[in-house]
Formats: sequence, C-alpha cells, structure tokens
Amino acid sequence: GTKEEILFNPFTTTDQKSILKSLEKRDYDLIQEAFDMLLRKTVLTQGFNPLDLYPKDRESLLIDLRRNSVKEEYTHMWTCDKLIDEDKTCGHENKEMIRLNELDLTTLEKQIDTKELKMDSINGVIVVGMSKRRDEKAILKYTKDNSKDMKKGESSRAELLMASLASVIKEVKFGDKVYSNLKLDERVEFVGKLSLDDRNQIRDFIKELDEYGFNLTLKDLKCGGCGTVQDIEMEWMSFFAM
Repeated sequence: GTKEEILFNPFTTTDQKSILKSLEKRDYDLIQEAFDMLLRKTVLTQGFNPLDLYPKDRESLLIDLRRNSVKEEYTHMWTCDKLIDEDKTCGHENKEMIRLNELDLTTLEKQIDTKELKMDSINGVIVVGMSKRRDEKAILKYTKDNSKDMKKGESSRAELLMASLASVIKEVKFGDKVYSNLKLDERVEFVGKLSLDDRNQIRDFIKELDEYGFNLTLKDLKCGGCGTVQDIEMEWMSFFAM
C-alpha cells in the first residue's frame, strides 16, 4: 500500500515453533503479538516497525514471509457444511492443494492518505485515513475494556464496530477549531453522535480499502463427499499452522 520495499530473512524452525504455540492458545491478541515479534526479528529494513503497517500490507508481508521460509505449496483443509437432511450436514473433510505464489494480489491504484467527510449531524468535518496495526491493537483493547461487565461479551460486537469506525478518524473539525491526536475513546464519542447516514460515510471509506491485498477466496471447490460446489474463504494465519 505504501509502495515501500521490505527486505527480510526467512524465519527459522524455532520461529515457526513460537508461532505454532501461539496458534494453539487460540487467543487472537497473543497470536497477533507473536506475528509482530516474527516481523521484528526477520525484517531487515532500517526503521521498520510492524505497528506502522496497514493491516492488508502486514497480511501480505506475512504471506510472502511464509512463502519464502517454507514453500510455495499449502494444503487447505475444509469441512463441507452442506445440509443433507433436516439435522445433518455432509461433514466430509476435503483438502485442496494451492500455491501461494499464484494467489491473486490487488494493489492500491493510488495512495489513500486522508479524506474529508462532511458530517451534517454534528455540523463538522471528519478527516479519515487508513488505519494501521497500532490502531488494531487499540481497537481490541477498547473492545475488551468496554465489554468487561457484559455477560459472555454480549456487547463486544457493538463496541468493536464503534471502535473500528472511530479508528480511521484522524481529525475532527468544527469551523476553525481542529481536534487532532484524539484518544480512541474520544473518537468513539464523536461516532456516537453521528446520524446513520453520516456513520455510513465512514463505513463506505473503510470498504474502499478492503479491495486490495491477497484474494483468499477459493472458487468452485467440489466436495468429495456430496459433490456440492462452493466457494471457501481461507484465513492467512492458517498458512502457518503446518
């Protein structure tokens, strides 16, 4: 996304073991911290900080790192969930061999730095920009901190949505007054004051950024059990669960 070239060394067996251990714990925060540590260890580019990466760039970099450290081939396992009668799914275990170097990659046509969105509901302007890995960490912390007293994390989805929308806000302008360097909870407060139409402007900006990066959807896979043809969405972290 930044057009920057990144120089890295392949990771080692010990590095791979650390990643596998984190994946076994099934804690998203710990898993992502482990990947940050992996990038800090393997990337040689001076001044590099994984927290400065856009999420899609971080994902693409990790996929390239895996390709160059292990091999191009990856066997994707998927279970068919086709309903074959009222209370039973197919359940057939399928596997698909893919080559990571053949994944479709979409790059940004132009660099998206910031964009001004007029917010009628607060009579102001919100300046939005691409969030980074450090913003993702702040989103997860905010969501956890504000869902503590909820049973089984009932409100976590709502808090996650608000924090995700707020994370792309860089500045809020009211006439000559400009509010920048706002904490995430302060930006969430602004989002809470928006009408649905204004809030959807931020949502649409975020959607623009979802189009670049690797396409991890496998098209028209046929189940070996029931013969159903379906599309399967892969998760890039599974490439490391070898």
